[in-house]
Amino acid sequence: MSEYKNGQKVQAIWGKTWYPGIISKVPSNPIKGKFRVQFPDNTWEDFTKNKLRSISNALSPTKINNSSQKQIKKRGPSDYEKARLTRIAENKRTMAALSLTSSRLSQHVPKRKSSVNKPKRQRIIRKPTEPRIGMRQSKRVRGVPSNKEENPQDREKMLKKRKLEKDQLEQRVYEDIFKKWSRDSQSNSSSCSSSSSTSTSSKVKPSANELPRLFLVPTGVQGVNDHTLSTKVCDNHYLWGFCVGLYSRIFEHVVPGDIFLFTSSGTGKFNKVVQVTSKRVVPAAVADQYWSRMEYQMGGPRRTNIGFPLLVLFEHQPKEIDWSKDEVLALCGYSDRLMSSRRIVNENGGGKNILIHKCLQEINKKG
Repeated sequence: MSEYKNGQKVQAIWGKTWYPGIISKVPSNPIKGKFRVQFPDNTWEDFTKNKLRSISNALSPTKINNSSQKQIKKRGPSDYEKARLTRIAENKRTMAALSLTSSRLSQHVPKRKSSVNKPKRQRIIRKPTEPRIGMRQSKRVRGVPSNKEENPQDREKMLKKRKLEKDQLEQRVYEDIFKKWSRDSQSNSSSCSSSSSTSTSSKVKPSANELPRLFLVPTGVQGVNDHTLSTKVCDNHYLWGFCVGLYSRIFEHVVPGDIFLFTSSGTGKFNKVVQVTSKRVVPAAVADQYWSRMEYQMGGPRRTNIGFPLLVLFEHQPKEIDWSKDEVLALCGYSDRLMSSRRIVNENGGGKNILIHKCLQEINKKG
């Protein structure tokens, strides 16, 4: 039988035994596909169809002395039902202790807003778009005529204006960096003159007993912008330059007597070593006489048209060496790639001091 009616006599299986009962009226929100069976001992339980059978097709659950008299075994509530009733009783006691009633709880139930007067969302009909094929091109490249006729004179004025703005910006940058360099030079000279024989400034020329500072400087591709290390180009001196962005990190720490260790890109070697004679700050136009401008990208967006107005001069030509780049970086405590110039901080003992002594030996060699 696929369906059971209210009040119909059925038998429900519990374990391995069938127990008689009556299909009771299912309460509101019943469990889908289940029927509630009322047993003779006033207990009830929900069963699915496959655990029920009609009383007409049922067999006697228990026979006494092989007779047809049926013995109805009383069935108590299940363990789950006992636990559920226990929880209900505990919840009622808790609510009574907190003076909570059903009417009081109903006050805190949020009321749902009626959506009767809510306007319906209008459907937006969008114009179908065609997928773009290839790269986006401007109207000029696609050959679409412009609404405004281009005047060659206006274009020349625009280019002149841009060049003037660029020159003014470079002049302001030069003035700012020159003021900073002059101020630092004056403070260093005053601190040097006022310091005692036992104390020295961190940015003045090191004493005879103090080791010079060491700088690791990459020169880029060999043969590009490194001609100033082999030819005297500025006041009968060899030359190297830094961009304005390296003033605080490198240039302001350089003093006469410091050591520059140069490496060319792709060689895997440090190939030149020299001692600093002096340094100066010049306008970008003066630096352009020695080097061509380049692109630069280090920890930020790529920048173009970068000059090198921070000059470091060498009286003697850099000595040619052939030192492994990995070994030199390991002595300095590094294991990564040398992407930009680095200032090596001296320590008492260790590989850095050994490297400085080795550089001084190469510099002082005759020939």
